[in-house]
Amino acid sequence: MHGKATLGYFCAPPGHFWTWHGEFRSAMGSVLGNFLGSRDTMVDLLEALAPEGLPPLGAVVLVNAAAQTVWDGVVIHTELQHACDVWKSGEPLPATLASLWMHAARGLDAISKLPNDLKNGAAKRLLVRTIFEGAFNRLPADLSRDILDEFKSTPSLEPFMQRAPDINGQARLLRDLSALAKAFDRLPPGQLENRLRTGLDASLNDQMPLPLEEKAQDPPPIEVPDDLLLALEEEGGQLAQVAGVARRLSAILHVPKPVWQQDDLPVGGVSDITNRGEPDRLLLTELAWDELTFATRLAQGEALYTRRESPPGDPPPKRKILLDTGIHLWGKPRLFALGTALALQHLKGRAGPQEEQGVEVYTLVRDAFVPAPLRTIEDVRTQLTRLEPTPYPAEALTDFVQQENAVFAPGEEVFLVSHPDAMARLVREHAWQQLAASCLLHSIQVDRRGQLMMARHTVAGARTLAQVLVDLDALLQGASERRPSRDLIDEDARLPAFYSHLPWPLLYPVFSSGLPVFELPQAGHIGITPERCVCYWYVQAYGPAGRVLCPYAPEAHAERAMIVDGAEPGTVALAFGRFSTCDLLVCDVHGRKASYMCTGNFSPHLIAGASLQSDALVVYHTHGCDAFSTTTGFLLQSYRGPYPRQHWFDGVDFREDPRPVPLPEKLASSKLQGHSTGSRHTTLCEAGFGKEGGLYFRKQSGGVYRLDVTPDRSPCWRGTSNPDVELRPLERFKVSQWRGFTLAQAEFEDGRRIVYDPRGFLHVVDGKSGVELSVMVLKGTTTAWSSGTLERFGDGASGSLAALTSLSRLLLRALPARLHSQSASSVAASRQTGEPLHPSS
Repeated sequence: MHGKATLGYFCAPPGHFWTWHGEFRSAMGSVLGNFLGSRDTMVDLLEALAPEGLPPLGAVVLVNAAAQTVWDGVVIHTELQHACDVWKSGEPLPATLASLWMHAARGLDAISKLPNDLKNGAAKRLLVRTIFEGAFNRLPADLSRDILDEFKSTPSLEPFMQRAPDINGQARLLRDLSALAKAFDRLPPGQLENRLRTGLDASLNDQMPLPLEEKAQDPPPIEVPDDLLLALEEEGGQLAQVAGVARRLSAILHVPKPVWQQDDLPVGGVSDITNRGEPDRLLLTELAWDELTFATRLAQGEALYTRRESPPGDPPPKRKILLDTGIHLWGKPRLFALGTALALQHLKGRAGPQEEQGVEVYTLVRDAFVPAPLRTIEDVRTQLTRLEPTPYPAEALTDFVQQENAVFAPGEEVFLVSHPDAMARLVREHAWQQLAASCLLHSIQVDRRGQLMMARHTVAGARTLAQVLVDLDALLQGASERRPSRDLIDEDARLPAFYSHLPWPLLYPVFSSGLPVFELPQAGHIGITPERCVCYWYVQAYGPAGRVLCPYAPEAHAERAMIVDGAEPGTVALAFGRFSTCDLLVCDVHGRKASYMCTGNFSPHLIAGASLQSDALVVYHTHGCDAFSTTTGFLLQSYRGPYPRQHWFDGVDFREDPRPVPLPEKLASSKLQGHSTGSRHTTLCEAGFGKEGGLYFRKQSGGVYRLDVTPDRSPCWRGTSNPDVELRPLERFKVSQWRGFTLAQAEFEDGRRIVYDPRGFLHVVDGKSGVELSVMVLKGTTTAWSSGTLERFGDGASGSLAALTSLSRLLLRALPARLHSQSASSVAASRQTGEPLHPSS
């Protein structure tokens, strides 16, 4: 019976790039049938290596194959690709393995070119000892001697023609190539012959140089600022503009860190003893216990295991930035691209100096990418003057890939900053595919509109990592002219008071029938609008209308709905989710209680029902039951086991009861039927006030509408053909609590704001008094609500015309005269069409 260590070292798994030859019983061959050496030769080499510990066998096989008379690295690379085809069903050689192979292949080629007296016979023993001297992943010397003796005493190779018990496939190939790559890092291929002949890393001439001649005085060192961006800002002009772009993009760009496969491999020795581990790492002394004690120690976690030593940390990967300066990037994009390169350099250099982090910048000069460091102010100033007429740097990219120093280490990053039009052609180049297979390739596309898109490229395609629209005009303004950044303002805190009332003070009308809803047992429906508002729909005199219970649902559709209180059918829980996670949104359709959200580890399709018990929401499902707080939505207690319906929650824990807990019924899904008598105005682009007061807005189609009052004293929107108004563009801003949905607003110098909600609402906010007026943007007759009086106007509401007129004097007043010039003809034309709602109403 062979030991596990012996089998793990000498077994050649199926599909590996080498195997024991079955016909000759004592030879090694590749998967394509090439002869790699005899068993006796391998034993001789391993005996030379055993005193210091055996390196990975695959690495020794490759060194022995390279020392033979016939060596073809292309054939071996084909065998590696064939091995990956066996393991991964035809997928190409992974980028990490391809990079390691390119690194190791240069050293193997140097071995094949050595003179015969340095790689044949006894000289081969010195060769392998020299190459693997100081290798980090060698086995202990005593273990190496034991497994080699066991291998030599085995007459047949059949026990080793099987899958290894420890690691196989790509993990084993990665271990072999890593050992070779690190060996050639310690001993560069160019110094191998001199090291074998003299034992020195350099020639005698290099070791004993002649006396140095007197050299001229060195020029003063270039002053490198500690903070380049701060130094550029102090210079002013275009340099300050570029620094501003770099600072903004440093906060936007995020480059995902690569996952190192080597860190997951169980390499190294034993570093500690622990009570957790795999059965194969169990201490042998644990087997001395009797069966019952041994089983108890395993169950209680008292058994001891060996812990593997973590492999040494690799240095941080290098980052190479290729900066395109072609004709597509002339003008503003030139500053944008340079700021992007500085941002990438700044992000990489946060952990230390640039030299230690390995950031290299290349710029396009004619048909090649040449080094262009960005370390000083002069470097940045020089880069601003570089302009090339080349539209597509395809030749420069090909030359960069073919350079000898363009051999990429594992995890090395390459960024190409260019224009979208140039990238559309570059991604089809063969050199681009070579880069994608050899390194972590990224592209950053910038244009003159301020659009930036960063993508990660592999041989399988591209994946977008970041996409943002930057206001270049604002960034490139001088510091004194630039307005305060809107990102520093908490827009959530500036929301109109309308949204702090739940349900919303104004109803949400139905604009189309066929909306998916859940039918309540008494009257009405509950459902989700296309804008993700949770609404309770009921029928009014003019048709169905919706009461907004929650402004934003987790998803666009609920999987199911259920009543949670049999005595009060107005409390409904909506279940969202698809797999093992469920979000429950609990709402009161009458608006007497605030909505709350619960999250549980169960599928919505497994829910049997829910009920309120001891001021907690208890959800019953196939695997058990969970209790959630009705105020915070947090999980209070869980039960997992059979018969969950026979358990009820007492406020602290679940108690068992033989009688099943009664559950309210689930709600049936249906389609909302009915037609609205009106529709809302959409695509508003501007809003403002009239020269004599009144509220106006303009649509993208060009139509202008004003707020007026009908003869029955209801507010309404009417079109006007010749308005004399002061309109401002509605600028969009995001609300963090509503993902994917934005509002728009226009701000005025006297402190007023007009906030537009595309769901059909327009809010006028007075920054001084804090009073607000909210109006539905319906065609024709509409309704309004005031935060000052909490009254509704229109649709038979209690709000009086006097109160609405008082609000109009405060909120819809004209702008100060200094902000615009009066136009008598425009005012007269406006009065001919009808008086708007303003202070004289």
